[in-house]
Amino acid sequence: MSKYTDKKVSEMVRELEKGVTEMFTSEEYKRYLSTMAKFYSYSINNCIMIAVQKPEASYVAGYSDWNRKFERRVKAGEKGIRIFAPIVYKVKPETAENDPKDTGENEDTEKKIAAFKPAYVYDISQTEGKELPEICHELKADVKDFEKIKTAIEDTADCPISFKNIGGSRTKGYYSLTENKIVIRDKMPEMQTIKTMIHELAHSMLHCDTEKAKSFTMNEKEVQAESIAYVVSSFLNLDTSDYSFGYVTAWSKDKELKELKENAKIIKDTSKKIIESLAQRLDLIKLPAVSKSKTMKLAM
Repeated sequence: MSKYTDKKVSEMVRELEKGVTEMFTSEEYKRYLSTMAKFYSYSINNCIMIAVQKPEASYVAGYSDWNRKFERRVKAGEKGIRIFAPIVYKVKPETAENDPKDTGENEDTEKKIAAFKPAYVYDISQTEGKELPEICHELKADVKDFEKIKTAIEDTADCPISFKNIGGSRTKGYYSLTENKIVIRDKMPEMQTIKTMIHELAHSMLHCDTEKAKSFTMNEKEVQAESIAYVVSSFLNLDTSDYSFGYVTAWSKDKELKELKENAKIIKDTSKKIIESLAQRLDLIKLPAVSKSKTMKLAM
């Protein structure tokens, strides 16, 4: 089974790359990029600050930016997410009174000092107003043997998975590093629920260690998780291609798919690990000489 799985996973990774590359040419993606360019790129420390305070956050911006750039306003009573905002202030050099070596020649020169001050941002779920463009829409289909697959994913995870109302956020689920738990938005369509569970399972397997998580950019983490979700879902005969292509494209910064290509081995190895665990729990029989449609007990 291992060799067959390895071959199929490699094929799926290539299909993923092809699908994402083609999406770059779409007009919808260009419109999406023009909007996303208005969001600031945050430092790793601020990303951690946001994740600790509101792990389900997806798009964050300052109070006035939501109104000025996106025609949205922060809802009354919403609590801001505290981050560090860089500032630069000027100071005059020490005078001769404080420094005997000072000749007085630089009395009018000011030094610029970089520092930080507390600031607040708000997630899109805390705002209301004009809708932002999307390039990946919720998966609506039902899944045969939904409960069995759901249970198999829960058994595969090394951390608890819970389902709750995440609110009006676009976020469909999240993995909390500080609490080592997965939370999935409840009452979603079955296909979206399974895909999101696999996505967050990938996060929990790859990004559960703080130091290791710091070695990846936010882009890389999301590309890794969604690529793995695509591969595993495809193996289970669940068609999430349109959603996954759009998601990965949204997180890729250039048209060379740098993140996807550089993380291909991580995607492949983790996908294989999840697939073999699910296959064992779901009693899937894979034989190289038999077609995909006849070897899966879980067919759409």
